[in-house]
Amino acid sequence: MIGTLQMNHELILGSIDAVAQGSERAVYFHPDHPDVVFKVVVGKDIDPRSGKLEHIALWVSPKYLMMRRSRKELQSYVLSKFAHHQSDCIFPAAEMRGFYESDIGLAVAFERITDGSNALGPTLGQIAETGGLTSNGIKLLNEFVKRILDWNLIASDLNLSNIVFGRRGGVEQFVLIDGMGAPHLIPLRYWSRRFNRRELIANIKRIERRINGIQKNCVVKFNDDQHIFEILSDNTTDKTQPDGQ
Repeated sequence: MIGTLQMNHELILGSIDAVAQGSERAVYFHPDHPDVVFKVVVGKDIDPRSGKLEHIALWVSPKYLMMRRSRKELQSYVLSKFAHHQSDCIFPAAEMRGFYESDIGLAVAFERITDGSNALGPTLGQIAETGGLTSNGIKLLNEFVKRILDWNLIASDLNLSNIVFGRRGGVEQFVLIDGMGAPHLIPLRYWSRRFNRRELIANIKRIERRINGIQKNCVVKFNDDQHIFEILSDNTTDKTQPDGQ
């Protein structure tokens, strides 16, 4: 059952191919749990001779530091939920669904964001690449930005790949599927709401530049005063879906 810790290795992931793998974690789908994704820490290449502080620290204490991102992710989730659990605004990130002890290590379960079927929703980057981020897509993106700022979510990795378009409860929306938490040694984003908000806005401005770098049919601009994206020029007709499908 999601939300309980299974200590007898009932969750078998070793025989399943990962659907995605980053430098620290692998992502798995399991046929018995179609509504969630599982993230498992797999570690990263460590070369203490590189001189990098992170590599030296990982070499000295690999188990503790390899879990740092997952721990910070959980901390961000819990802090947001405690501070804003009565908010009328939908949570802007994938919900955490608990922990499983699997055959390849501790797996963290997250809500799976789909297109309404069992297929994963497109990322913001994929939508921009197909020219689908026109007025309707911008409207939904602005709703996502408002939720991120209203919840003051601690998220250090807002990018085009971590933001996915999907349907939750039949409602179309963008959702952050990864990047919660701030794994820095000095946790300023956890200490200061104002500092975290400033960093969120800086990340959103980087999203503006990346969208304009790959989407050719229109130019968008993030309005600093209103904290919304605006279309400066549009060479296409609007589409009813952000991805044009």
